[in-house]
Amino acid sequence: MESRLGLLADYGFSRDVFAEATMETTDVARTKRLITMAIDSRAMVAVISPRGFGKTEAIRQVFDGRERVITAQLVSSESEAVRITDIERALVLDISAAMGVPETPKRSREVRARQVRRIVGDAATEGKMSVVLLLEETHRMHHSTLRSLKTLREMAWKGKAPLFTIIMVGQYDPLRNNPSVDEVRLRTDKIELKGLTAAEIKTYLGKTVGRVFEDDAVEAVSRIGGGNNKGQNFLDLQELLVNLMDKALQHGHKKVKAIDVFAFCGGGLKELRQKSGLSQGDIAREIGISTSEISQIENGKQGTISDGRAVSTRNAILSVVARKMGEKVVAEEAQQEVKAS
Repeated sequence: MESRLGLLADYGFSRDVFAEATMETTDVARTKRLITMAIDSRAMVAVISPRGFGKTEAIRQVFDGRERVITAQLVSSESEAVRITDIERALVLDISAAMGVPETPKRSREVRARQVRRIVGDAATEGKMSVVLLLEETHRMHHSTLRSLKTLREMAWKGKAPLFTIIMVGQYDPLRNNPSVDEVRLRTDKIELKGLTAAEIKTYLGKTVGRVFEDDAVEAVSRIGGGNNKGQNFLDLQELLVNLMDKALQHGHKKVKAIDVFAFCGGGLKELRQKSGLSQGDIAREIGISTSEISQIENGKQGTISDGRAVSTRNAILSVVARKMGEKVVAEEAQQEVKAS
């Protein structure tokens, strides 16, 4: 397959439209609302989803749109090696710098713990700031580090506790099925992103490469993306769209058609046939096979049908449906012309 930029150029795009597309999904809106509540409540939350669902962007938007928030964050990319001492040092460095009085973390464990309490306590009480500890890639962190978060968050200053919010971000729940971190799990609210809906997939297509997808193809992508866990996040959806554009070029199509979508993704034959207005009986009479075989192929239950027979039957169904849908489009255009005249 040609590169993504190469394919976009072949279709007449002058830039990477995926890099510029932004939209607020239901997941993002909900995450922003719950993160805002967590900050106001100084709660501990875990934001969970596979890569590409928009969790990092949602959190960034909360921080960008809110005043008097200080965020402490680890810079190191080696999450597996992170210890509670690293988190304490990050709190000292980031919070003291944000308050205008930069300090160096103390070497002694006890002295550093007191330093953290003073700095965070002053920021939260005297400075009236919302202090947030943001931990990325927590699914890779050691359980002993996660367990220590409970003690860290319980520290008090001038009779007030907790002093700050903890936001843990990961691709899966780091606290699930691990009895050693039950004390943290029971104190943590979980925000789990569900992925793009069919309607959101359509919207994203419209913002990116929708002009080179026929309407039926857009509908097909949204059904496959929503129903079969393909394209439910932005990264996978982008890959799917690029692959479909490549497939359409191979078929000699100037635009991506529904037949390209189902030929590449599999499944969806039933929806496509129904959309064309054909019954299983219509298809059976057209290509000379039984309705039971058509039903098996449509529902992905090949049974005793050989692979070769299944492929040829599928292609025959697609051919009939594509022709019918073409006739349907011509008829609709003719009706529009009559109405216009």
